[in-house]
Amino acid sequence: MKNLKSILLAGFLTVGTFATSVFTSCNPDACKDVVCNNGGTCTDGTCSCVAGFEGTNCDTESRTKIFGSFLLSGTDSDGDTYTNINTTVSTSSSSATKFIFSVPLAALSLTCTMTGANTFTIDQTTVSGVTTTGSGTYNGTTLTISINQNDAGGTLITNLSGNKQ
Repeated sequence: MKNLKSILLAGFLTVGTFATSVFTSCNPDACKDVVCNNGGTCTDGTCSCVAGFEGTNCDTESRTKIFGSFLLSGTDSDGDTYTNINTTVSTSSSSATKFIFSVPLAALSLTCTMTGANTFTIDQTTVSGVTTTGSGTYNGTTLTISINQNDAGGTLITNLSGNKQ
């Protein structure tokens, strides 16, 4: 009887161990060895990055790829045309989501916030009664931006696009 109990106990433990290993091996934790930095989260073994960061482990600041000089051209809602406007994009702070869009000839300097890996918004600014907002995208070497300026006389929308120099 004692041997039968030992055999049954051994059999039970063997089946239990086998079942445990089968069930755990069917559902491995895909995020076990994945480190997502800068507020990123892991889902199914892949990092989802917060706005302002990208890359396999969310290590790269999205804004850094947009830094540089651009020649932009476009039109505004009044029908005016703009050609080869020199602009620069540079850092504005230690925040990984902020940068400055500057047009020196127009004395225009706008703070922008990254909203995705290639998208941004222009932070609302009011100077001399003119409120400026907008948005833009950066793809490869091309910058596209839409600037909305509102004052007592109405709204002026300027759409510009161009390449990094």
